[in-house]
Amino acid sequence: MSKRMLFVIPIALATLLLAGCEMLINTSVKADGSGILTVEFGYTAREERLIVTEGIGEDSSSSLCELFKEDPGIDLLEEFNATITEERRGSQTWCVTRISFANLDELAYIYPQTDNAEAQTLDINADGEFTYLVNIHNMEGAKDEYEALGIPYTITWKLTVPGAVGENNADKVNGRTLTWDLELEQDYSLYAESFPSNSTPWLILGGVGLCLCLLALVIIGVVIIVIAWRKKR
Repeated sequence: MSKRMLFVIPIALATLLLAGCEMLINTSVKADGSGILTVEFGYTAREERLIVTEGIGEDSSSSLCELFKEDPGIDLLEEFNATITEERRGSQTWCVTRISFANLDELAYIYPQTDNAEAQTLDINADGEFTYLVNIHNMEGAKDEYEALGIPYTITWKLTVPGAVGENNADKVNGRTLTWDLELEQDYSLYAESFPSNSTPWLILGGVGLCLCLLALVIIGVVIIVIAWRKKR
């Protein structure tokens, strides 16, 4: 995994991803190609102390999210009017970054900034069919760095497509949301397709019509056989 951070998280906090905790990346795409990219990372108070003092090397009373906001390497975040918020969820603190993109070209521009994600195909054609192919390159040697701090690390990548889910290689599918569970030191090609939801009834009706036609052919064939058999008698 790159030390430039996954997505647009500042370089000063790179050790966070190498140290551990939980990370959730969620891309939500609308039918017009716009949407929201959300990057969330959660950590306990103990993990935060380890990351700030041993990883970043600062003795600071500021939280990780506060250090995040103060970091000079957030030009890309400012370019897309990103918001950075800190949330408490049980015993964990979550730093949440939300980035809005106006079209798939902007999303394709954001992904490669990480040195981790490469948008190979992001497209919505004239029929509203969506194709998503993103390559993830996780840095070798990262396991040793986070295991040295004794902090577990999980990465969850989610994609919410603009229509009904088609072919994909996700680990889980729930409605229009696909989920991939990623591991360090492994490369991935995330693939998904979707088609307009309003086309689903026509597909169902088409399938039913085809079945009825086949059934009618079978019935006609049986009738012909019976008539021919009776004439022979």
